[in-house]
Amino acid sequence: MGYTEKEAREKLEVELGKFLKNPETVFVTVKLGGINFIVTGEVGSPGTKNLMQNQVSIVDALANSGEISTYGDRENVVIIRKSLDGVKKYKININEIAVFESENFYIQPNDIIYVAPLKQKSWGIGTTGLQAFTTVVSVLSFIVTSVLLVKNI
Repeated sequence: MGYTEKEAREKLEVELGKFLKNPETVFVTVKLGGINFIVTGEVGSPGTKNLMQNQVSIVDALANSGEISTYGDRENVVIIRKSLDGVKKYKININEIAVFESENFYIQPNDIIYVAPLKQKSWGIGTTGLQAFTTVVSVLSFIVTSVLLVKNI
């Protein structure tokens, strides 16, 4: 923990060399195991991911999950992290520049990243103002047409 691949290899070779007659014959290979995390919610490709890096930022994690969809709330991204103190939730607003200085900018192994849906999705009225306006106009025109047809019958 906290060592580079080269430092970890050298430390292992030294420690193993103490137990061997010919320490110069020791050859150790260290490979990066990567960081596992889960991305769920309104992303292009939800699921368990593994990135072979020492550090993975929230931006990297979301980018490798197909980005946040048009129905995803960029202001309500939640990192769920299990620690010795229990399960903790951290809410992140991806739209703010302050996210880059946040202590939760880099994810930890086994983090769960949840991207909440926009309220418009659950209401079914669209993600933009134009889509919401179009939906409302369509509903109103249907009601007016129905009333006029019933009146004329």
